[in-house]
Amino acid sequence: MTFFNEEEMMKKILYFLIIISLCFSGCSTQQEKKNNTFSLEKVEPIPIGHSHIIKGNLNFSPNGKFLVVASNGGKIRFIDAEKQKLIYEKDMGVGSFSSLAFSADSQMVYIGENSPDGYLYCLSLPEGKLLWKYRTTEDLGNNLNLESYPTVNRLVLDQAGNVYCNVGRTEKRTSSSRPCWSRIYCFNGKTGEVNWKFPTKENMDCNSYWFDVDKKGTHLVFSTFAYEKSKNYASGAIYCLAGNSGKAIWHQIIKPIFPFEKTSIQYSPSISADGEYIAVLTGQGQVYLFDYKGKLIWKKNIAEVKAINGIPLYTFGIKSQFVKDTLLLLTSSTFNAMQTTPSNYQQFPVEHPNSNTIFAYDLKGDLLWKWKANGYIKEIKTSPQGEYLVFPVAKNFRTQTLTGSGAYLLDIRQSSQGDIKLLKKYKSSTGGGFISIDLAGKKMAALEEPVLLADGIKVQGKYQVHLFSWQK
Repeated sequence: MTFFNEEEMMKKILYFLIIISLCFSGCSTQQEKKNNTFSLEKVEPIPIGHSHIIKGNLNFSPNGKFLVVASNGGKIRFIDAEKQKLIYEKDMGVGSFSSLAFSADSQMVYIGENSPDGYLYCLSLPEGKLLWKYRTTEDLGNNLNLESYPTVNRLVLDQAGNVYCNVGRTEKRTSSSRPCWSRIYCFNGKTGEVNWKFPTKENMDCNSYWFDVDKKGTHLVFSTFAYEKSKNYASGAIYCLAGNSGKAIWHQIIKPIFPFEKTSIQYSPSISADGEYIAVLTGQGQVYLFDYKGKLIWKKNIAEVKAINGIPLYTFGIKSQFVKDTLLLLTSSTFNAMQTTPSNYQQFPVEHPNSNTIFAYDLKGDLLWKWKANGYIKEIKTSPQGEYLVFPVAKNFRTQTLTGSGAYLLDIRQSSQGDIKLLKKYKSSTGGGFISIDLAGKKMAALEEPVLLADGIKVQGKYQVHLFSWQK
């Protein structure tokens, strides 16, 4: 019979606890892999009653093999979507990423940033080798004292591989002085050579948050916005350029409607794939459909001001997008039409009937269907053939709830008859909001953000990527 003294017994117990700890640690890692989640850097959660969300976006490569994640801390990650493995990670420097796009052959990824340099990068995929970069600060300038940096707002490629982008910068000098500058670019996607700039020799005295290009690169349309009166380029306008030269063809000023003093346009306009139609959704909910020559076909109001308990409320129109012969429109949360400062946005827990809603119209202007979510929808994306629609739902800062948060997949193949189906609603076990999403075949990916709850103490959710199949 073997006897152990007290010291030996304590060592045995300690070794046993270490082994148990390692086993549980291994189980935790396996569970993480089984759930197909990828943790990102630590971020400061935004309060649930605040309208802002954490920055970050993700996209599958066109061949569906890779998932590229651009996160809040200025990091870029490549994930092998088939092996579900992180294969490349790099901190690109100061700032955050603002836009992503791929070459058609999935060999290159283009990344735009918001930073003192405002770089547009071209990296090889999947190695992450820097092929070329362009420093937009050379044109737009910056103001480090005011943290006013150029932002590459959007990236689009045509079928010839040309890369188009719009870059803007705003300075908040005083409460009444907020000058803006912006520029539109066209690059050779392989070499980074600038094909053209608009304007050629100077910046526009307004910002440009969005633009679109048809597949052949025949026409480019972009929107403008300025906080103060611009002298040379109209604010609240749509400009149409020739895609091969950047020459201005026409522009339309979208006049504000009562009680608004200005017209704001965010993730709009959009142009149909064949270049025949141009759609505009203003922040005040005005929808316009033009032909490519700028002739108005029809207009509607999907977010008209409604008096609720004596408060004039409207929902902010944020995005328009064509899917074949259907026009999708997206609204944001509810705002007071008589108050314009963010400090006043959180004063009432009331929602506009058409807030956080996706609308589908045909080209005649008839409503096909609509889908209302219980939370903010940052973006909408469709499968290449237009059969499926995916969108992330984040917090509802009006009602201060996360009950509607998740990653959603709709079957919209029968949209002409108004018959759409919810195929998938994916919720995170940590209960956070979703802020970016993409779809590649049967694979889906979604980016989750943590949220600071109303008590100011508890945090729900995690800054992480979810990768999963939507098939049962």
